[in-house]
Amino acid sequence: KDICDLLEDNNLSKVQKLHRPFCYNLETPPTGFGLPCRFVLKRCSLLKSSPDISTNNFLGGVNFDATSNAQNSIENKRADLIKEENKHGKTCESTTYGKHMSQHQVFINFWGEEVRFSFISHLVFALSTKGVNVSIDKYEKKGEDLEKTFQRIEDSNIALVVFSSQYTESRWCLDELVKIKKLLDEGKLLIIPIFYKVEPSEVIQLDGEFGLKLWNLWKVHRDHRIIKWKDALETVAARMDRCLKENSSESEFITLIVEKVMSRISLQEGRNQTFLPYIARGKTTRFSAGKGEKHESFLNKRHFFGLEQRMKKLEQKLEFDCNETRIIGVVGMAGIGKTTLAMMLHEKWNCKFVRCVPFLDIRKKSEKYSPAWLRKTLLQVLLGGKFGVIKDKMTHESWKEKLLQTKVFVVLDDVSNKKQLEFLLGDLNWIKKGSKIVITSRDKSLIEGLTHDTYLVPPLNYREALQLFSYHTFGDHVFHPTVTSMKPCKELVDCAGGNPLVIKLLSKQFHGRDDARWEMRQGDLTHLGIVILNIFRFSCDELSEKQKDVFLDIACFFRSVDDYFARSLLDSGDHDSESEVKDLTHKGMIAISGCRVEMHDLLYMFGKIFSSQELIGKNGGKSRLWFTQEIFDALINQKDTERIRSIFLDMSEVTKGMVLDRLTFINMPNLRYLKIYDSCCSRQCKALCIFPNGLEFPLENVRYLHWVKYPFEEFPPDFRPENLVDLRLPYSMIERVWEGVKDTPRLKWVDLSHSSKLFNLSALSKAENLMRLNLEGCTNLDELPWEMKNMKSLVYLNMRGCIRLRSLPNMNLIALETLILSDCSNLKEFQVISKSLRVLNLDGTAIKGLPLAIKKLQRLVLLNLKNCKMLESLPNCLGKLKALEELILSGCSRFKNIPDVKHNLKHVQVLLLDGTGVDEMPNI
Repeated sequence: KDICDLLEDNNLSKVQKLHRPFCYNLETPPTGFGLPCRFVLKRCSLLKSSPDISTNNFLGGVNFDATSNAQNSIENKRADLIKEENKHGKTCESTTYGKHMSQHQVFINFWGEEVRFSFISHLVFALSTKGVNVSIDKYEKKGEDLEKTFQRIEDSNIALVVFSSQYTESRWCLDELVKIKKLLDEGKLLIIPIFYKVEPSEVIQLDGEFGLKLWNLWKVHRDHRIIKWKDALETVAARMDRCLKENSSESEFITLIVEKVMSRISLQEGRNQTFLPYIARGKTTRFSAGKGEKHESFLNKRHFFGLEQRMKKLEQKLEFDCNETRIIGVVGMAGIGKTTLAMMLHEKWNCKFVRCVPFLDIRKKSEKYSPAWLRKTLLQVLLGGKFGVIKDKMTHESWKEKLLQTKVFVVLDDVSNKKQLEFLLGDLNWIKKGSKIVITSRDKSLIEGLTHDTYLVPPLNYREALQLFSYHTFGDHVFHPTVTSMKPCKELVDCAGGNPLVIKLLSKQFHGRDDARWEMRQGDLTHLGIVILNIFRFSCDELSEKQKDVFLDIACFFRSVDDYFARSLLDSGDHDSESEVKDLTHKGMIAISGCRVEMHDLLYMFGKIFSSQELIGKNGGKSRLWFTQEIFDALINQKDTERIRSIFLDMSEVTKGMVLDRLTFINMPNLRYLKIYDSCCSRQCKALCIFPNGLEFPLENVRYLHWVKYPFEEFPPDFRPENLVDLRLPYSMIERVWEGVKDTPRLKWVDLSHSSKLFNLSALSKAENLMRLNLEGCTNLDELPWEMKNMKSLVYLNMRGCIRLRSLPNMNLIALETLILSDCSNLKEFQVISKSLRVLNLDGTAIKGLPLAIKKLQRLVLLNLKNCKMLESLPNCLGKLKALEELILSGCSRFKNIPDVKHNLKHVQVLLLDGTGVDEMPNI
């Protein structure tokens, strides 16, 4: 075997000196030795027949000129030999020793001349004689990536990792180790670490010559994989197995390793088995000399569009041209490109800093290890192994003097909690002025108060998204779909919502399709759903149970609602300190835009898909229902009702009335949101829910109750409104809300509009936090209860069309800003019930004038007196309303004398007098 290696490297002098008897006398290969021995025999026959090599020289003396000529001659003939063997299906590049059973394949990860032609070659031979397939680095073509090697690692069942003093000289070898560790973590690979004349502690702690070579490698290449290498070294080395000391017997050591491998193989099979030697064509074990080793940068083979503009904005925030310390946060949803942007920045600027660290996947590493490990790793890479072993308990303060010597450039990627930052950055007093730190996170709240500025990574615009989709689908960034593919291309890009990762994954579904197969199919929609689930599932899993519930509630039912309404309705607590809506905003799962809760289309789709697939562990079924058939199963068939959280029933999809049992809601203790409505007509439902035997309604957790055409005169006695926030019963049959007075501490919105039978509001007497009350069209309501004076939070009161209302109670609603009494045709006298009014609608009433107390309305902006047919005049004190901008008197036919607008109403911007009795234009 050694001869074969030396001959392949054209090292003829060693062959002549050391192996002459073996080469010269061997006529047939020993059993199990295989093709390499036959190859040696042919090579040696060339040596013996070469005219330039005398017998004496071959026996010991070396003629270097002759050797050189022989090498050229041999290489030419060797090429012919390889071609000849390839014709017969044999290839020197691909032969495996041992019985060809891939389930027993062993991959050996190693590096260095110190082991290549001695220990490793003997180990390979020993395993091969046992019939074990052995895979080792081949001579990869120059510039070729690691994909082929990775594939061979994946095809293996056992990996032998041989740590030696030269191991950390090779990035290629370390990348293999990262792949091996990944498969180990996934349970797909067994690992046997072997320590060849190095101590396990040196590998784990990156100490001595072993660690020094790693840090030197890092300093030269600044490879972003440094943390992954370190992690893999620690993890694999911690599984200590075999260690060869100096002056120990290698043969005995190899025997122990082979026994270990065979034991593992036997365990996998479930029985002991020795394999007969066998030559398998098409495989080989071959040693890499490390030539042509090429490693991609973070951005190689990645094509991004629109990234330059984002880079410039981030660079501006970091201010590389000034000597000030800058800590910048990079936030955004999953897949938006935070890590790519940060690493692109690192590759561009790390050469300007003596010390830099690209610390990727902090969330995952924090879960696997500890915050102390994060700190230790950061310090190790920053200090480059110069100052001895760094222990877990050591802080930045321990190395402050050394750290302050030079500026640093640190990328902290995927930070998921504040504790990680506390350990990684400490109190920041170790950071030299002029340093730059970039922190990427999905959660903006984690970096508030720490960063100097934050950059929110925007989604790709439509053009950039098309370019990216085109590149991954058609192979370039020029968008050139055919007529057939144009529509689905644009639909997919629209669905992706400018998320680069989603675009890339979707494009794979259509890569290589011909025109005939470019129509959107059900399978494509399923694939889209799977892509979205896979990308955002972890973001959702990272949420607390309360945050997850609120996120899904918004996605399913409350997208684009007012943000205050969302917080009041959905938050678990009464204060901002317990606001899930606020937390979701910081985490980028929702956004507040124009005072409304908005959600990215992808997250919206994810929420709907996730909820529609959500299964309840023990009881089965889903907790959020909006499909009619599912709701039928719950309401009529009482199927899986115990954990139902939300029911939104669209009666426009119901062809006839639903006859429901009195106990329909009895087994829904967790119901929070109930909405029965008609999406085709917001005013009424064509089909109704019918309860022939009445209704029991023991819902104590319900917060949102919206029931168009509620069929009963009042709520059942067992209804408990303690948690009720929003009550909407438009067009209902209700006469009073419920019997007696009940505590409603959270009730803020009530809509009883067009409930024509309503005559009593006393049930709401304790609704002190009520903010909006809509009584429009309640034609049977003739008075407001005096207890309404306790509604200190009431901002909006609408009584439009309450035709039986004759007067208002004597009270002061201190927060009331909008009062609508339009078309209260029997209201003859207006009484000021709030000094905070900004909008007062008295149009269509029977008032004859305004009280002098009107002057107290110093915030009044709009006064609407349209069609007040009995109105004859306005008090002079109206001119004292400094905020009044709009005065409407249209249709007041008895009104004749307008005050001096120029002096008394000088703040009024809109004055409507059409249809009045005014004879001449006022002095403006």
